[in-house]
Amino acid sequence: MFIVIVSAVWFLAHLLIGVSLIGPMKLERRGRVLAWGLLWAHFLLLPIAFSTRLMEPKPSWYAPFFWVTFTLAGFTLILFPLLAVKSAAWTSLDLFRYLGKITIARAPIGAPTDPSRRLFITNMINAGIVVSSGSLTWAGLATAKKPPATLTVTIPIPGLPKQLDGFTVAHITDTHISPTIDGKYLGDIVDRVNRLKADMISFTGDLVDGLVDEMKDDVAHIARLKARHGAFFVTGNHEYYWDLDGWLGEVRRHGLTILHNESAVIDHDGSKVLVAGVTDYSAGNHVPSHASDPAEAVAGAPDCDVRIMLAHQPKSAPAVAKTGVDLQLSGHTHGGQFFPWNLIVPYFHPVMPGLHRYENMWVYTSRGSGHWGPPLRLGSPPEITRLVLRPVWGYNSGPEKPAVGGHIYPSTVPAL
Repeated sequence: MFIVIVSAVWFLAHLLIGVSLIGPMKLERRGRVLAWGLLWAHFLLLPIAFSTRLMEPKPSWYAPFFWVTFTLAGFTLILFPLLAVKSAAWTSLDLFRYLGKITIARAPIGAPTDPSRRLFITNMINAGIVVSSGSLTWAGLATAKKPPATLTVTIPIPGLPKQLDGFTVAHITDTHISPTIDGKYLGDIVDRVNRLKADMISFTGDLVDGLVDEMKDDVAHIARLKARHGAFFVTGNHEYYWDLDGWLGEVRRHGLTILHNESAVIDHDGSKVLVAGVTDYSAGNHVPSHASDPAEAVAGAPDCDVRIMLAHQPKSAPAVAKTGVDLQLSGHTHGGQFFPWNLIVPYFHPVMPGLHRYENMWVYTSRGSGHWGPPLRLGSPPEITRLVLRPVWGYNSGPEKPAVGGHIYPSTVPAL
């Protein structure tokens, strides 16, 4: 179903681009055929790129082809929403005029009645949209190549014992090691996480996008992750797209503790922290035995001073909230990854990126440390998150807008 939806959106995006850009250009027949041919050739680049992922051995042109294809895909995914907004605006103006809501004398310059004038303005607007989309793509590329910033997030926990005041979790997720994110990038993430000297590390899935033989050397950097109480890992949805058992074997081999609907107890200076983890929200659709089960993850767990649940998707929050945990750590959404999707995608999940209250627990949703698909980050930069537990009486960032890494994230957090 995911492939069907993505293919349909990709097809409609190209159809809209062709109608919006090629139609108003009034090309000769040969020019129209060439333009539409190039457009549909571009449409085919993406499925060809996905197909080459499974080729062994990879052709010599594979890596640059992948980069170019997905950069162009990013440009397309910026371009077509802007063209859609322009088309909707034109249609609305035409409808208002047709209904007599806007008289010819009062018609704005954006809705000229003279066909030649309208055509000229349409082409000028189209040119501006294309140039703007190209500039945004370039800016997104530049941001995606930079190392993820480290955000410090204060998590207020009622009744937190003194021994856990300042307990630190280094949270990483969605590294998506692939042809556009290599081992050097992951190695830099590992170095930055280790410099935090965290008490524990949480890794909430989507480690990789590729086969084990292709990328195991890049992923080997996770063996260097260091924290007082170790690193914990749960699966994301992408683990189920690429040799699940092979990658879980690599994660274990490199020393991370995989939480498969289960929990572990950390003894920290005499206080206890429950670290639970669930498989991805959609895992049961791929492997029935991996169906996500938050209740099972905490079943039989002893009483602890604070309870943390690792869950790749924030969609797990309704089920996780019923388990009585204090904090859920998630990723998955990438915060929309780049404009304009960063304005839309968060609303398809029960909590937005950042720190939020869901029923009686906190949920922190990271924007991820890497990227997926188009190598772009625009309006939603990558991050590594340093989460610091504090007792409620030590929390002074305001009752409704928690301070997060020097920024204020919108929130619906009630006063504690």
